[in-house]
Amino acid sequence: QQYPQFKEISERLYEFQKQFLQTWGVGTGLVSPTSADEWSKRWEFYVPLNRAVSEDKRGIGARRGFANQNSTIKRARGSGLDVVHPVDNIVNNVVKMVNAGVRNNVMRTITDTAEALGADAAFLEKVPTPMVKRGFDMTGVKAQLTDWFDESDMQTADKFKAAGIVSNLDDILYQYGRGKAHGDVITVLKNGDQEFWKINDPLLLSSVTNMAPKKMEGILDAYAMVSRFMTANITGNNIIWSIFSNFPRDMGTFFTYSKVRNPAKVFASMGSAYVNKIKGDNADPLYKEYLAMGGGKTSAYTADRDLAKKARKALSDRKFSANPLDWIGFVSDTVELGPRFATYKLMRQAGMGPQEAFYEAMDITVNFRRGGEIARQINKVVPFFNASVQGLDKFRRWITATDAPAETRAKVVRARTISYIAVSAALAALFYGLNNWDDEAEEDYEQLSNYTKNSYWNIPLGDGKYFSIPKPRDLGVLTSFFETCMEYGIGENDHAFDEFYSYAADNWLPSVFSDVAQGDIAGAIGSLGIVGVGSYMMANRDFLGRPIVSSGLQNLEAKDQYNERTSKIAYWVGQAFNTSPQMVDYFFNSVLGGWWKSQKALFPVGKENVDYTLGVQNSYIKDNQYSTDLVNWLYSQAEASQKAKNSDGGNMEKAITYKMDSNMTTFYSRYYKLAKNAAETTATRATRQTVLNMILEYQKAADSGELTAAQRAVYSVCERQGSTENLPSVMQSTIKDGKEVSHTLSDVQYVEYQTDYLRLYWNYVEANLNTRDTLAQQAAVLKAAKDVAKEEATNRVLARIGATQTDYFAEFEGVSNDTVISYKAQRDLANDDGSLKQDEVIGILEAMIANENLTYEEAYILFHSEYDSDKNNPWKKHKP
Repeated sequence: QQYPQFKEISERLYEFQKQFLQTWGVGTGLVSPTSADEWSKRWEFYVPLNRAVSEDKRGIGARRGFANQNSTIKRARGSGLDVVHPVDNIVNNVVKMVNAGVRNNVMRTITDTAEALGADAAFLEKVPTPMVKRGFDMTGVKAQLTDWFDESDMQTADKFKAAGIVSNLDDILYQYGRGKAHGDVITVLKNGDQEFWKINDPLLLSSVTNMAPKKMEGILDAYAMVSRFMTANITGNNIIWSIFSNFPRDMGTFFTYSKVRNPAKVFASMGSAYVNKIKGDNADPLYKEYLAMGGGKTSAYTADRDLAKKARKALSDRKFSANPLDWIGFVSDTVELGPRFATYKLMRQAGMGPQEAFYEAMDITVNFRRGGEIARQINKVVPFFNASVQGLDKFRRWITATDAPAETRAKVVRARTISYIAVSAALAALFYGLNNWDDEAEEDYEQLSNYTKNSYWNIPLGDGKYFSIPKPRDLGVLTSFFETCMEYGIGENDHAFDEFYSYAADNWLPSVFSDVAQGDIAGAIGSLGIVGVGSYMMANRDFLGRPIVSSGLQNLEAKDQYNERTSKIAYWVGQAFNTSPQMVDYFFNSVLGGWWKSQKALFPVGKENVDYTLGVQNSYIKDNQYSTDLVNWLYSQAEASQKAKNSDGGNMEKAITYKMDSNMTTFYSRYYKLAKNAAETTATRATRQTVLNMILEYQKAADSGELTAAQRAVYSVCERQGSTENLPSVMQSTIKDGKEVSHTLSDVQYVEYQTDYLRLYWNYVEANLNTRDTLAQQAAVLKAAKDVAKEEATNRVLARIGATQTDYFAEFEGVSNDTVISYKAQRDLANDDGSLKQDEVIGILEAMIANENLTYEEAYILFHSEYDSDKNNPWKKHKP
């Protein structure tokens, strides 16, 4: 009376259970028709009230393999255990009986066919019911009966007859009962009765008594738990990922595959989803219908959870959960809900039935509940494998129009292909124009990593920074291709297509297969969950092939391999165990995903790098200065040139290339060691840009093979000399002043020091080298140019930091540096035996007066630089 709807609902439940028993109990042979009818009458108002038995004591349900199934129904017994919620029991009963029925049907079909065809007994044959002989010891019973008769009131003659009867009984009585199948005999249920069949073929026996394909054993299942833990932390358990990665990707996928393209209708339907989720019991009927169909728990996180285990909580009156994982599940489901319910609502409004509309809703983006048996097994070892296969399968079905009638399929394929290409090209043009509208913007965008340009829609924020929105995984490749073509052709970026093949393979092939297609066996191993994380750490690379510990840090002790963005926890672990903090961060990022990223964002080594957005800023605001493409190219170039030099030791061209590459990597390593702990300021940012520009110019020169006149001249001397000693040097980051006090430069000071030196060196080479005739003279000029450039650059940086300068140039004050270089070159040539005489110095200076317009005052200074005493100085009267 209080709940008038209960009668109708309960009657529907009872009717469902009767029909279910007929369909999956009687229909599959698990239960006899007679038993089913009796049960329906005896238990008309049946509701399952199973006890909460522990997992190891249940023993009722579908058995492994196709043979030896039972009805899954057992007699009720008294117990003090709690009763499981009836909804849980109903779900469990359905699962058990369906599984058992499906598997029993396999053997029923095989044996029915064998009987109908008179199958050869070489494979299987029906055998009589095995009987078990059971013995019963009657000696004690006989003795007891005899005593009872003796003590009774029976007549003596009757007692004698009874004793005779008892004595004639066997001491051991035997009876026969139905035995169990064992060995090569299996059971099949037909009309609720067991039939026994002997399987004579070992392979067939193995097939019908084991699941096909085989279930993974304990070790692999344990590994699968670790893999699911990792993937959940990276995706479903990560709210940041759900909002900033999953949602935009789902939106891109939704607008590609949706059959309704009207934005007004689409966004209205999505809004309706979120509003109705908040309304709860007051939601509109269509939303409730969607939930009743199974919608709602569709995210990567919640779709993989045990439905039966959560049913009671979902149906309880509790409105608030204190479990943070439930909050995360709520957010993940909300993200998934928008496109899915919008599709469901639009399809229902278009006239589709609930089942068709629900299929469309689940299929609009990756259906995390869907997956083939093989893909699910692989997914236990290779995280995200099933999702990637589904994405590819969805794209294949959509582009080939498998959902369209056969007579119109070609037309639909043509229309979809044209629209797909047109929209991709338009988006590519839009974002290329947005990021390359002037020369400065073009330079900034060119410096951004190719991975970021391919994988994200990048919106410029200024100063080389971009807000990056993830592209749909398998739908963004064509857009990226068009954009890359424009960057290569219009922007004249010769490296625009670098890594594009890898990007396309990663998006159009499932994990492992994409790595194999790239010839990256290490990458294939790296896809194998926790084992892959370990293999990547051993190889010091991530899934993109980038070093985990950068080349600039590899020369340091393990505990010092960190930067200002390294998490404090990783830093402390590194200091405690002398391990690389960068490696610690990588490991826990891979295993704990969003949890680790959040603490890393809040507690980095450098306080100025705190990210209060819990990683949104660090993850989705890309900074072209932290792109590693140029640096990776530089180190790869140096590695390749070193191999070339080692393979052809006598080839000076290869030796020169390697020396210049090595100089660049050494310079970058020294700079990075200084910069990694420096707070980001306008000066440090400008310095980093200077360094990247140096590498970029070096890259362009290497690609074009073009050399300046000064470079050609220097390389020519080195080739003829057979040595690279006179090529420009790399400055040290620590210098001594005039008082022999050491000063470690900052990153800004060091880059100024190195660039100053290089500019001076090439200026001096250009001014002095071509005036010399012989190889020895040219080599001497190069050596002198190096010395003078280094001393001048050193004293300039000492002046900038306020330290005491050296007395090197005090000796030559009043003489130009070009003149000093000329003098030092000729002096070194004259000093070939290591004993320079005054007459030789005077001869050099007189020749310079005659041929190079050297003044007497300059001659005095140069002679004085060699000998402090003016006694023998021919030009002492010209002392300045």
